[in-house]
Amino acid sequence: MQVFNNERGGTLVMVLLLVIVFTIVGIGLLTMNISASKQFDKKEEQVQARHLAEMGILHYQAAVDEAVRAYNISYDTEAATSSFEDYMSGLLQMANGVRVGEQTANTGKYIVTGEGNGILDSSSEKIVFAVTSEGFARKTSKVVEAEVTVSSLEGSGDSDGSGSNSGGNGNSGNGSGTQGNGGTNPLPESDVTEKVSSLEVNNESRSYKGSLDVLGSAKVGTVKDGQAKLAIGNDFFLRSNSNIGYGQSSQTEVNVGGNMKSKGSIDFGHGMYSETKVVVGGDFTVEANITIGNGQDSITGFAIGGDFISSTTVEIARNHGSVACVIVYGNARLSNHGILAGSDGKFYVYGETYINGVPQGNTYKPPANLDQLNCPALPSTPDPDDKNPPNASDQYNWAVEPDVHAVYKK
Repeated sequence: MQVFNNERGGTLVMVLLLVIVFTIVGIGLLTMNISASKQFDKKEEQVQARHLAEMGILHYQAAVDEAVRAYNISYDTEAATSSFEDYMSGLLQMANGVRVGEQTANTGKYIVTGEGNGILDSSSEKIVFAVTSEGFARKTSKVVEAEVTVSSLEGSGDSDGSGSNSGGNGNSGNGSGTQGNGGTNPLPESDVTEKVSSLEVNNESRSYKGSLDVLGSAKVGTVKDGQAKLAIGNDFFLRSNSNIGYGQSSQTEVNVGGNMKSKGSIDFGHGMYSETKVVVGGDFTVEANITIGNGQDSITGFAIGGDFISSTTVEIARNHGSVACVIVYGNARLSNHGILAGSDGKFYVYGETYINGVPQGNTYKPPANLDQLNCPALPSTPDPDDKNPPNASDQYNWAVEPDVHAVYKK
């Protein structure tokens, strides 16, 4: 038998077999990568859709919060028609008017439905808005149901003079509170309910339930042609330098229900052509430089329900065309630097004036025709005979709760 030992072509067969094997393996790996990529894209779409749905809920919550804050500041509690029922009716109507609807984002869109269905629960003192937000990312959607709740705040003023807002000669009662007759009342840090690293309020209305402690700088109404409103229910503590009403042609209002204390320098109404109005229900204390209404052609009003306490020079309306009026319904406790006021800078005290602790009598007694003088109108100016200085923390002050009780549907 003839045996053939010719092996030519064997290498080619081996190469072809290897090519086939690697091709099969490559196709398998490519298929796995494509599948994994699709799964990753699908998962990413689901996450984005969920985030968009959440964004819709937060958008609606923020819109309701802004509407409630603005309503609290604008509601006139001194009007003849004002009552708790009238306040609640207007609040419910204002909040029910908030609409978000369909909004587009970088990764897709979200649609909020169920707006305007707020229900007042009188027993729990809450208004509840049940809304649904659906987020869309490419071909994937996710749904989140939530409840945005607006609830009442407890009033912090004490009509018997025993609370933190009693000042001067006992304007809010018998004078036996923390301030008393001519004493000092540094803001107790233990009473601060919220701390922030810095504060900036421009072109918005913002309110805080209780006390506010600002660890850094504070800027309120510091942009050109801007409008800013800030309401604080209880005490306002500033640890650094602050500017209020610094923007050119700005309109700024600040209402503090309790005491206000600044460890740094503070400047009210320094913006050219600015209008700045400030009401402090309790005592106002400043431990550094203070200027009031020094902006050119500016108008600044400052009403203090308790005592005015300053350890440095107080400058009032010392620029060209500036007009400023400071009204203190308690006592004025000043340093030997006293008050430096321009021709249109007015400083009036209904109580007593002390220089370095020494009584000076009623040095800055306001005239009988105070309303006829060149003083700007002040928001919620207290009556000197009223036993309750202005306080932003009362029954006419509701706020949005942070928890939305979210339920993820799919």
